Amino acid sequence: MRKLALFVVLVMGKVGASPTLDLNRRFDLQNPFEATLYSSLMSQQNELAKVKDCALATLEHKWQLAMTCLKKSPNFPVLQSYLLYKLNEKRASLLTFLRAIKDTNQPSAMMQQLDLILYNEVQDIMLESGYFLSQAERASLQSSDLNLLSLSYLKKILFLGKGEAAFLHASTLSDNDFLKYELSKTALLDFARRRELKKSSAVVKNFIIPVVNRFDQNVLYHQYALTLARLLYQAGAYKEARVYYQSIPESSPHYLAAVVEEMWSAYQLNDLSYVKGQMKTLDISLFQKRFIPDYYQLAAITNLRLCHFKDVQKNLKDFQSFATYWLNKLDSSEKEHLNLEDTRNQNLLKFSKSLVKKDENFGVDFVTDLKTLIERRRKRSVTNKKKRISRLINELRFIKVETLAKMRRYRDQYKRYTFKDEVKQYQSAPYRDKNHLTFEYDGMLWGDELFQLRAQGENKCLKI
Repeated sequence: MRKLALFVVLVMGKVGASPTLDLNRRFDLQNPFEATLYSSLMSQQNELAKVKDCALATLEHKWQLAMTCLKKSPNFPVLQSYLLYKLNEKRASLLTFLRAIKDTNQPSAMMQQLDLILYNEVQDIMLESGYFLSQAERASLQSSDLNLLSLSYLKKILFLGKGEAAFLHASTLSDNDFLKYELSKTALLDFARRRELKKSSAVVKNFIIPVVNRFDQNVLYHQYALTLARLLYQAGAYKEARVYYQSIPESSPHYLAAVVEEMWSAYQLNDLSYVKGQMKTLDISLFQKRFIPDYYQLAAITNLRLCHFKDVQKNLKDFQSFATYWLNKLDSSEKEHLNLEDTRNQNLLKFSKSLVKKDENFGVDFVTDLKTLIERRRKRSVTNKKKRISRLINELRFIKVETLAKMRRYRDQYKRYTFKDEVKQYQSAPYRDKNHLTFEYDGMLWGDELFQLRAQGENKCLKI
């Protein structure tokens, strides 16, 4: 290292250095970027000569001093990007780097060295910022043909939300890269919507499971279990779907959704005693304002099937109160309804909050684009919830019509009979687990009994 520094001094003396350069200075040139910067500076034919004081401060590792100096001459984005990286402003460094490549046909030596530095951390940088790319960054990526590693990675982010196209890019990423999971989710959703279950299963097996195994995150596993259960339900494998629904613990934000969807699986298997038991829990006031609209449809269908007409009327009335409450809430406070069960949304919000005191490193347009994206995702979440409520309103109207028609049919059929009707009763799917004790419901519901109840599937549909 001492010999290298001495060599630098001799070269400086030979070329007749500027008075700003102190012949006694010694620079650490083991860093490839700084070695390239020094070489470019000493050529005296480079634009860097205009900001040689800033460059020297960089070589002396006086990052903040160099950054302050460079603000007076903002036309050196590569050097500025490196300084931001050294000041631990890595997302701002990446933004500045993308500005530097704009309208560049041939990358400079410094740009290539900086590309290698950023590529080593671009995965973590983009994960922490929710894979957000501003409009200017997207334009730079789409217009650039430079063969740089970091650019190749960032271009894959452009395919988030692009359906099957995301599948091809996910296959090029390692299992340690969370972007592979996000791209795989995009492809999986596209395949599932088109009911291409074989392709969906292949995505889960070959792409999602390996990433889930690498990231030790419970929430990530819960998302995977819920996704797989939904695929199995879609394929008609209701018994297998229930296994994955039941694997989601009460502490998970996906728990209530899993409970209701498992009830649908149980209904398909005619396990009405389980469905009625879960309905007893979900009927308490604790859950009446949680967003689980499909529950009311399932409850009404189950009670209609068993001819519990008064309970059907109660389900319809409860849904009316639920819909009124949620539609008013969605209209009055849209900003509260970003889906925070999504890892990407969580990171976007955290990143947005971190920019409060750092706007000067990003610019107004960048911050505006970020806020616009978050607001768009919020509105999408609100719109999806409204669509679910609207769809269920129409379906519950059909259930109401069917309930009234069924009641009229029974009334007309029994006119010729006495009023001493005989009621047939049966228990659907009786509980046979020998490892549990069974107690009759005494009118009081304890905390440890929530979601643990079963009920008699009492069929009140009279047969003639």
